[in-house]
Amino acid sequence: RDLWVNIPGHGDSKINAAFAYGGPQLAVKTIEQDFGIPISHYLEVDFAGFRDIVNAIGSVPVYFPTPARDKYSGLAIPTRGCHNLNGDQALGYVRSRYYQYLSHGEWQYDPLSDLGRIKRQQYFIRTLAQAAIHSLVTHPLRVNNVADKSVASLTRDKSLHTSDLLALVRAFRSTDPNAFPMYTLPATSGYRDDQ
Repeated sequence: RDLWVNIPGHGDSKINAAFAYGGPQLAVKTIEQDFGIPISHYLEVDFAGFRDIVNAIGSVPVYFPTPARDKYSGLAIPTRGCHNLNGDQALGYVRSRYYQYLSHGEWQYDPLSDLGRIKRQQYFIRTLAQAAIHSLVTHPLRVNNVADKSVASLTRDKSLHTSDLLALVRAFRSTDPNAFPMYTLPATSGYRDDQ
């Protein structure tokens, strides 16, 4: 979100400004221009939709190596181990910018800051996909509820068809870790234009 890029027609700014200036179309154009990555489709989900999808699945198991918290996002995990997060808890986890973990009796901030949050978000998305598949296999009557909540929560481009969504689901179902790669760009911290 803070990556400094050139936004077509707007000059240099943080990458998340592309969406603010021109919605998904400008965000796609920015990524294609600055990174040479062709983008065929997009899916967008807001916070309420994210919460609804998690709740439709039931919960998502997330492993915490230590107790964790973020007083701003509402994350409050009192013990280490696997915790089944509901929609509100999951939202607190993926939005956590001030993530703290308990180490030797002291609360420590994640030294990776936003980069740590990106890693947690990627971990959560993979876990969410696996939880959805498991939920639908073990509780087939949930299929309609999950499908209804998911479709209602997503905004997609007009050329994204059902077959494309099914291909995305198949990629998530694959046991091959390269079937659905996620990347974090190397970055350095800094300030530009008082940002």
